[in-house]
Amino acid sequence: MKNAGMSEADWENYALEVLGERGWTPVPGSSIAPGSGERQSWDDLVLAPRLLDALRRLNPDVPGVYLQQAYADIVAPRSNDPISENHRVHDWLVGGYRGITWRRSSAADPPRSKIDN
Repeated sequence: MKNAGMSEADWENYALEVLGERGWTPVPGSSIAPGSGERQSWDDLVLAPRLLDALRRLNPDVPGVYLQQAYADIVAPRSNDPISENHRVHDWLVGGYRGITWRRSSAADPPRSKIDN
């Protein structure tokens, strides 16, 4: 009997198509391999330069020192439970990160209380 469902390759192509429609661009593994400047080793789950660039792009008014603090908090695991960690990151992706506060330097500007995406 022939498989009536989609193959793994079909699902991958579909996912890439949907993500592409949302602005995501797939990259070959060699461009993010250790030694490329993207990661130190294959064990690095977070691509630090890309995450920091995204934080800067999404939060152009937030001073860099606060974005560095947010980055450090985001990548620091809170538990050894992968499900809990996935849930924690999912909440940030959906609801925004709200882990730091800061004030604008000008008294005329209202305080900015959270980093949101």
